[in-house]
Amino acid sequence: MTSEFSEEELKAIFKLADRNDDGKIDIQEINIDHFTKGSLRMITQTDFTKILNEHDSDKDGKISYAEFKAAFEKAYPNEPE
Repeated sequence: MTSEFSEEELKAIFKLADRNDDGKIDIQEINIDHFTKGSLRMITQTDFTKILNEHDSDKDGKISYAEFKAAFEKAYPNEPE
C-alpha cells in the first residue's frame, strides 16, 4: 500500500466519490470532489480527463477501484525503508 493511505482509507475515499455505487467513478461523480490526505478540493473536468487518459486502463471512460488505487500508488509511492 502507499505510504500516505491505508487500504481502508483508499476504499473509503473511492466509496465517497462513487456516488451511484456502481464500482466505478465517472465524470458526473468526480466533477465535485477530489480528495487529498486531510483536505478536500475541487477537481475540474479537465483534471478528470487527464486522470482518465493516464489511468483508465480499460478505456471505458470510468475509473474502477483498481485504476483508482494504481493512480494513488503512483502519486504516493511507498517510501524506502
